[in-house]
Amino acid sequence: MEITGKLIQILPEVQGESARGPWVRGGFVIETGDDYPRKVAFTAFGEERVAMAKNVPMGSMVQVTFTPESREFNERWYTDLRCSRIQPFVPGQMPQAAAGNYNWNPAPAAAPAAAPAAAPAAAGGTEVKCPLAGSVFKLKVKVGDKVEANQEVAIIEALKMENPVVAPCAGTVNSISVKETDTVVDGQTLMTIA
Repeated sequence: MEITGKLIQILPEVQGESARGPWVRGGFVIETGDDYPRKVAFTAFGEERVAMAKNVPMGSMVQVTFTPESREFNERWYTDLRCSRIQPFVPGQMPQAAAGNYNWNPAPAAAPAAAPAAAPAAAGGTEVKCPLAGSVFKLKVKVGDKVEANQEVAIIEALKMENPVVAPCAGTVNSISVKETDTVVDGQTLMTIA
């Protein structure tokens, strides 16, 4: 499940030890931008997810992927919203994948994305361009593979749909400028075929 809102609070971090070893739990609260804004609290388990939440600047618009989990205690039910991912949200744009060290400043993040597109052009060959913004779900070829025209070479995931990318011509894969799970934009060079 996913929800979008503005980060308004980081909850205290709690650490402990269980039979399976040490654990860490943190959390955060967002406020939705609906006609009737609601505050929603999320729990983040594990060092990586806690770091993801702590790395977000206060007041940022975020998209949270979460799983609701309920449990009974003394004949009462308690529901916990467990965060699996938090990422920046810009209306009309595909969100970037987030990690503990994600750069939340949009200006510097945009500049490096343009650099990989120039490298394959220098290598020569026909560029295979991304048809839409999304993330690289699967690369179906590697450097050195021979491909036919219209052969599926990659799959881009966008809006929870898998979109095939086909080779524009026959040849040999000369270079690949992305890896699986990378976020890509419309028109970005994925690979070159010589």
